[in-house]
Amino acid sequence: MKESKQRIFVKGSLIITVSNILLKGVTFLLLPLYTRYLTPEMLGVSDSVTTFTAFVFPILVLGLDSAFGAFYYDRDSREYRMKIFNTIEYALIFTGMLSLLLLIFAKTISQVLFGTGDYQILILLAVCSMICNLFYLPYALYVRMENRMMLFAAVNVLTSVFHIILNIFCLCVFKMGVYSLIVSMFVTHFMQAALYGVLVKVEFKKRYFDVSLLKRMLKYSLPLLPVVVVSWVLQVSDRYILLKLCGEGEVGIYGIGARFSNLVSLLANGVYTAYTSYAFGKKDDLDAKAQYARILDDFVYAGLICCSVLTVFSFSIIRLMTTQSYGSAVQLMAPLVFSQLYNGINTLVGYGIGFAKKTYYFLIATSIGAVINVITNLIFIPKYGALAASYTTLGSILIMAMVTYLVSQRLYKINYNVMKAFLCPLAVYMIEVFFQKENVFLQIIEFTAIAVGISLLFRSSFFDYFNTMKNMLYHPKRKE
Repeated sequence: MKESKQRIFVKGSLIITVSNILLKGVTFLLLPLYTRYLTPEMLGVSDSVTTFTAFVFPILVLGLDSAFGAFYYDRDSREYRMKIFNTIEYALIFTGMLSLLLLIFAKTISQVLFGTGDYQILILLAVCSMICNLFYLPYALYVRMENRMMLFAAVNVLTSVFHIILNIFCLCVFKMGVYSLIVSMFVTHFMQAALYGVLVKVEFKKRYFDVSLLKRMLKYSLPLLPVVVVSWVLQVSDRYILLKLCGEGEVGIYGIGARFSNLVSLLANGVYTAYTSYAFGKKDDLDAKAQYARILDDFVYAGLICCSVLTVFSFSIIRLMTTQSYGSAVQLMAPLVFSQLYNGINTLVGYGIGFAKKTYYFLIATSIGAVINVITNLIFIPKYGALAASYTTLGSILIMAMVTYLVSQRLYKINYNVMKAFLCPLAVYMIEVFFQKENVFLQIIEFTAIAVGISLLFRSSFFDYFNTMKNMLYHPKRKE
């Protein structure tokens, strides 16, 4: 019997989430190594370089990653889907070649970012890593759209394990200092490109390149480019404001808090990596809206549990995982982890905009958040440093998510539980910050009480997870 869309989505989400958690969990355990071999200034330089490429990369993608999912299911034809893949692959090869121009200006970029050309090689390596990422992106998108999540997870697992081992060697054996994380990233992305090229059997032929299709996809995706820019402003521009106003050390402290908050994004990425194909493939089904609302509740429940672990035990986690020079990062944990939760909520409630193919609304919502973020950062960072950056990130992302929700509801109304999605996380955040304790025993009591309260409030979501785990551990064989 053919698997339902719901079951395929749940299985895909679990595969991606579990594989991400296992791998990032290992990376998480390596954090004491990073903080021992890298000073806050070194980590700040490395994070600033990767933040730069994180800004350039989506611009070179031209929003075509979003167009891939939006157009892929328009026709149930293999030839059409090969056109989607090949058209985007050729377009990204072209933009990848254009990005080689950045190599010429690597020294200038280093001078602009750090006031010195000493980090020219770092810029060169980061740009080369980004080019590899451009080349394999369509392969990864194709695998996701075909719901081949085991292959997607296998490539991620293999390359991530390699990345972790390489990090250890670069830091401890070769003692490459500030170059360690960038070199590891470049070699890993090169390996991912090679693996996708070998393992994904897809027809890469010029005859499938379709100019008219590219024009239609660009008409959809190009309005997303300003969204990319303002999203970068919203989420990472605070690092550059910190860099200019407070120095590399403060960026390094902020980077530690951000690394812990990325554990929440693992859950979000696992969900909407599988959710894109599910949501677009299901939108015309009769029960689609009810399922979308249910998935949001399940996501918020899991996100709250994850955020609560990181916030309630933040003192213990920072002491255990970092050195004394990074101790002030504990104050950044709560606002940064909850900002990642709201960012995930923003993505899930915004699919109505994608269904209507009116992507300029994303620009409106994101721009509002970005403007608020920059203004408040410029006002408060000079006095409060990284702490101000963490709170402005939380506030601006929350406002963006609310605007996205309101706009998306006008285009494709879904009866989401707004109290659970927006107010409940805010209430949990305030409770956890107010009752934050350094004593481990009191932390355990506080977390237990909060987890029980959240589970009672999200009873249906609790049983969704319980039943899913039960079915994974034991289920009867079904007839095909």
